[in-house]
Amino acid sequence: MTGARPRASQRALPRAVRRVAAGLAVVAGGLASFACGGGPPIPDEDLALRVTAGATDMGLGEPFPLTVVRVWRKDLVPAAWDERALAPLAVRLTASARREDDHHVEETRTYRAYAFTRDDVVVTPTPMVARALDGGPERRATAAPIALRVRPALD
Repeated sequence: MTGARPRASQRALPRAVRRVAAGLAVVAGGLASFACGGGPPIPDEDLALRVTAGATDMGLGEPFPLTVVRVWRKDLVPAAWDERALAPLAVRLTASARREDDHHVEETRTYRAYAFTRDDVVVTPTPMVARALDGGPERRATAAPIALRVRPALD
């Protein structure tokens, strides 16, 4: 049978194997990206600060998640993050991650936050400040204020 053409099922088998292998490569790449702190692309922003609360209505002293995301261009040097920027909340760092692409750095900090005031709270984080590597004027990014309703522990 030298020189005979393979049957259609025999020709399709390598194509099917190639498809499965390609699918596995895509899945493996996605898992590697996830394991390395991947996710959506880093936003194309010069300097950004976002603070989000996992709840806007909580009991006095009850923990709730709070996330701070800072993004900056690699030619900028940001000031160190200070948790006091989240006052009047009390916070405890639970996770921190940093990832980079060719042009930007993204830093994410997750906190367990607490409100110990009997009144509603508005958190206005202090601005994020950065300077260019070669000097130049100071740049600032501000986050939107977060309004939190604090319920008393006892009615």
